[in-house]
Amino acid sequence: MEATPHGRDCERRRGLVRPTPAGCASGHDSDFRALVVLAKGRNVKPRKVLLTGAFGNLGSLVLEALLQRDYSVIAFDVRNKTNARIARDYEKNPNVEIQWGDIRDSTQVRKLVNQVEAIIHLAAIIVPYSEIHPDLAYDVNVRGTEHIIHAIQEMARKPLLAYCSSFAVFGPQNQPPPRTLSEKPIASDHYTRHKIACEEMVQGLQSPWAILRLGGMVDSRMRHRGLDQMKYAFAMAADNRFEYIHPWDAATAFVNCLTQSDAHNKIHLIGGGSDCQVRHIDVLNATLGAFGITLTDADFGDKPLYADWADTAESQRLLQFQHHSFEDFKRESFEAFKGIRPWIKPAAAVIKRVILRLV
Repeated sequence: MEATPHGRDCERRRGLVRPTPAGCASGHDSDFRALVVLAKGRNVKPRKVLLTGAFGNLGSLVLEALLQRDYSVIAFDVRNKTNARIARDYEKNPNVEIQWGDIRDSTQVRKLVNQVEAIIHLAAIIVPYSEIHPDLAYDVNVRGTEHIIHAIQEMARKPLLAYCSSFAVFGPQNQPPPRTLSEKPIASDHYTRHKIACEEMVQGLQSPWAILRLGGMVDSRMRHRGLDQMKYAFAMAADNRFEYIHPWDAATAFVNCLTQSDAHNKIHLIGGGSDCQVRHIDVLNATLGAFGITLTDADFGDKPLYADWADTAESQRLLQFQHHSFEDFKRESFEAFKGIRPWIKPAAAVIKRVILRLV
């Protein structure tokens, strides 16, 4: 496939090149198309999709996946410097309509919802910012979702709503893994209360819906990371269980969900599976290890992580999204920062002390 503004060159500029799963020849767009597997029981493919949070960490990859499947997309997000820079790669793409706005604006949301046959709703304020700014987070996370649902309810031909939730609704890790859908969600903080409230609203729809609860999604991109996120990460106990999901696999799950009728009106657990069931310290070491920095258990706090290892077998059967392992993430991180690692590694001990002092 010929390089395009929404192809591999664009991804390189953002610091993320599609990893190649075992068994795939490296570097071909056809390999990625092969990952977007559509299982049996297909619906008619929606012609146009509304993607909220389109230029975020996950949204930008879902947008890529949708374009690989030849969807027309309304890419809806709040305008800021980071999002505007990413959006420039799509300004001349005839299959992308960029809409800047605010999910809290019910009039704008209604107008956009009425133009599409499917909605992938990713826009949200996540931890730790949901705990720092709870009122704003509620307005975005809950009120924003309400606006989408109310707009759907007013339509004669109602679009599918695929909603992004989180393993965080499992609450503290006081039950043996793997966690399952038979467990009642637990509201542990503002973020989980928001997600649970939205899940309940989505399940009340009299039209097709799907809820995709995501595990921990991390990659080599440094977008939207700051001191508050670092403090949050280091406050967690090192041995907390963590189920990783590669962002491309999460994107694949959302895109496959659109045309998989057997996946509708269900909740799905979107984790990486047994190869991605690790500990919290493993994730930080995979990230900072790419710079030559190694952490120990003593570097972490003792707070619980609201997530866990989960049983993803049924979701994988329906959505066919698990194509990468935690080792793929580690290799990707080491590759992304190989150019600067030799310069940072000699000072790794000093940098580590500075990081631990800041957090």
